[in-house]
Amino acid sequence: MREDNFLGANVTIPYKGEIVTMLDELRGEAAIVGAVNTVVRTSHGLIGYNTDAPAFSEMLRAAGWSRVGSAMIIGSGGGAQAAAWALTQMGCSKLAILHRSERRLKTLRNLLRRLDKRASFIPLHRVQEFFQWAEREGHLLDKSAPAEGADLLDDFARASGVSGSFPAANASSIPIHQNESKLFDLLVNATPVGLHPHADETLIDHPRFFRMFRAVADLVYNPQQTKLLFLAHLAGCQTISGMQMLKAQAALSRKLWLEQLSL
Repeated sequence: MREDNFLGANVTIPYKGEIVTMLDELRGEAAIVGAVNTVVRTSHGLIGYNTDAPAFSEMLRAAGWSRVGSAMIIGSGGGAQAAAWALTQMGCSKLAILHRSERRLKTLRNLLRRLDKRASFIPLHRVQEFFQWAEREGHLLDKSAPAEGADLLDDFARASGVSGSFPAANASSIPIHQNESKLFDLLVNATPVGLHPHADETLIDHPRFFRMFRAVADLVYNPQQTKLLFLAHLAGCQTISGMQMLKAQAALSRKLWLEQLSL
């Protein structure tokens, strides 16, 4: 890109964080988020931008969400960083991060610290183990269990001793009825799991899990209805495909390139 006549490039997973060290400057949301999906070649060098973050906000607004009070993000890479930034701008006061690896959390933790945003960090496998345990013990079938109770996040956080037993009271915070209040406004899948040709994959598939959310957004755009969104739809959630975000970030990237061309 430095030697040839490029206007710029888009960067996709898993390189949105790695590209940062190869650039001369970060601008706009990229300077805050610490992830780049758009590179613009200028007379001053290669400049990194993040059009994912505003595109994510645009996707949610198009789906009717001008404000998101609570959210859970699956993932810790560049997509998760963009979503965390956007959700903070949309007034999110309760944020949980489901992660597969501690190794990739450093950048996301630093971002949330800069945004002065607290979040709960929960290993994804603990959530899966919790639902497996609750299903095995029959707690999810107890129609008399109250929908209110201790925060489910606390239950997940205490799930480190899965080889033993969970307190039965934990199950009382699992939503039981379709019309109950939800624990979160939004679930966001910010991982590539479910992307073609692995459209039959999802990181979590327990139907009770989706009962916690009003809406589920998947940043995967191919297919437009992923397995995650299909299961969320069956659970009564509003579903939001990543195709809208893909189009929005592309339009913003194109604008940056053409502005540079006109200089």
